[in-house]
Amino acid sequence: MIEPHHAQIHPWPYFRVVGGLWQLPFRRDFPAKRYPGPVGIHVGECGQMNAWPLLVLPTLGACAGVAAWGAVSSTSQLFGPTLSHTAKPSQIALTFDDGPNPAQTAQFLRILDRYHAPATFFLIGRFARTCPELVREIASRGHGIGNHTETHANLAWLPARQIADELRGCQESIASALSAGSQAAPILMRPPFGYRGPQLFSAVHDVGLRGVAMWSLKCYEWRAQSAERLIERLRPVTERVRGASVHQDRHGGEVILLHDGDARKQGSDRRHVLVALEYWLPRWRDAGFEFVTMNEVAAGFTTGGW
Repeated sequence: MIEPHHAQIHPWPYFRVVGGLWQLPFRRDFPAKRYPGPVGIHVGECGQMNAWPLLVLPTLGACAGVAAWGAVSSTSQLFGPTLSHTAKPSQIALTFDDGPNPAQTAQFLRILDRYHAPATFFLIGRFARTCPELVREIASRGHGIGNHTETHANLAWLPARQIADELRGCQESIASALSAGSQAAPILMRPPFGYRGPQLFSAVHDVGLRGVAMWSLKCYEWRAQSAERLIERLRPVTERVRGASVHQDRHGGEVILLHDGDARKQGSDRRHVLVALEYWLPRWRDAGFEFVTMNEVAAGFTTGGW
């Protein structure tokens, strides 16, 4: 008959250390028995199992959840510093992705000029190559230009080398549209879909970019929706700044994600965004908001403060 192992009682409830392994006992409500066989097995009052899977598997699941959050959350700093708020609650950074769009980017520029609202356009390289005149117009009107990759690829699963190729291709496309020596060349990038991993930041610096620009407010306006719905989704901008004046919000002001184009094709219809801007720009201006570009936001932070 196999004799039971001598067990050390672990201070944690219900766990024992047997032969160097943490084990979880299960009480049996029947007396000890000896079962016949080639080797007699003695079953006492406690059946035992290795408790390591009960500890390790939930830990692995939690780590995977944290990594997923870090890859998609716009305000996560898990994989490196990002810009997702302005320095002051009274500042707004308007950002527009997926252009230039020959159907409507020029209309965005006109409405922004009307209300003296500088913004930042994160351009897709392949679209910049086909619309160089729009790239130059964005720069000439004093707006910022950011790198949104060459093809709008999902960077979360790409190795650093391929990410660098995407970023470098976009930089070259924008540079070829701008005049030589232009100060409007991108210093910031925005990952498509906001997806990123730990390999992104080495690629960003290899290409010579300063950092990663995210956002604090998105309105899902790339989906079909009415202008009225989008107007309501932008209302938190004024509500949050009122709360910040009372609670001294340390996170600063909003970086708003909008779209003047569509990564899938050029010529997309963004009239609902124009209507919402026509509604909110004068109201934000009259409320005392200051409009800033993402380059100005970056200049307002030290690298460690991102």
